[in-house]
Amino acid sequence: MTILIIMNTIVTALEIKTHFGKYLSGVERNDAEYVITRHERPVARLVPASGSKGTRAALLRRLAAAPVRRKTDTWTTKQLIEEGRK
Repeated sequence: MTILIIMNTIVTALEIKTHFGKYLSGVERNDAEYVITRHERPVARLVPASGSKGTRAALLRRLAAAPVRRKTDTWTTKQLIEEGRK
């Protein structure tokens, strides 16, 4: 059962499992969003990755325009691990 809501489409877990590629393409190409239900209860959402804005070509353009980060410090593995624990 598929019901259209303002911004999201509700689909069952079985429908997603059966036609995952179709729904993933909808997210990738059209920024579609889906609410996935199990036994008529919402359990998950399939949405574009945060910060994504459309197609692969658009992503590549944004990456090319992004400033380049320069490595300013040399950290040891131990220092990185300790920093991550803070």
